[in-house]
Amino acid sequence: MKSCFIPLHHFFLLTFLLPSALCLLPSSSPAQTYSVSGTVNYANVHHSTIDSTSVYLIQNDSILAIDTTDDYGNYSFGNVSPGIYLLQVTSNQMAQGWGSTDALAILKHFVGLSLLTGMNLIVADNSADGFVNSIDALHNARRFVGQINSFPSGDWYFETVTVEITNSSVIQHIRGLCFGDVNGSFVPLNSHPGK
Repeated sequence: MKSCFIPLHHFFLLTFLLPSALCLLPSSSPAQTYSVSGTVNYANVHHSTIDSTSVYLIQNDSILAIDTTDDYGNYSFGNVSPGIYLLQVTSNQMAQGWGSTDALAILKHFVGLSLLTGMNLIVADNSADGFVNSIDALHNARRFVGQINSFPSGDWYFETVTVEITNSSVIQHIRGLCFGDVNGSFVPLNSHPGK
């Protein structure tokens, strides 16, 4: 039968030195997290806020979280780890803003008299064919007078924003326009002047 005797020098090592050595190892503290927040605004002169829109926090093609904007267009995601994320927005709100002046602006762009840029150019392509031309102007005019009730492109366009979280929280505002509203004249229902 073997003895369970621990030599004194091993006892000293296990009792005093090992616990002291374990204290020197790096501790595993919880990872630091941050927030991503901001406002969803209509790209008009008032920067009107858009309530009741869905904001998606996406990483590696996976939706991590969804928030709905409040009455003032605010959204917020907490407990976001450092990394690179996409913010995408959708809205079921009633779209408006297209009219004869928008149709004229689309035609002026088409013939080169006054070029549209940025989001205004994107929402001019309400036919969703990759071109801005007289067909888009016709769609605007037809929808304005009630001959059609939707555009092939859908109703809303929101910029997709990339945010990088490193060592602080991020405030990111997101802009949107209704397709066809190339002059940004629409003021969304229940909106407030934005930032």
